Amino acid sequence: MNRFIFFIYYLKELDLKKIHRFQKYVKSNYKKSYLSQTIDAIDSAFRYNISLLDYYYFKFFALKNLKDYCMQEPVLCMSIS
Repeated sequence: MNRFIFFIYYLKELDLKKIHRFQKYVKSNYKKSYLSQTIDAIDSAFRYNISLLDYYYFKFFALKNLKDYCMQEPVLCMSIS
């Protein structure tokens, strides 16, 4: 329940212009659609108790891609984890 309350607070304090600027950057450089970013950011907000801006500040979108890559090529990722 607390995470839901914090999520509502994060939404209230959200700077939409900044979020949109981050989304455009991720879409152009990481080829991740706006919808998938939004779903992933909300999932990360509840899972890790972060704000939607933290998702971009700490590059959670890149970590998800790295985990997917490491599942496909585990030998190449042994030194990363």
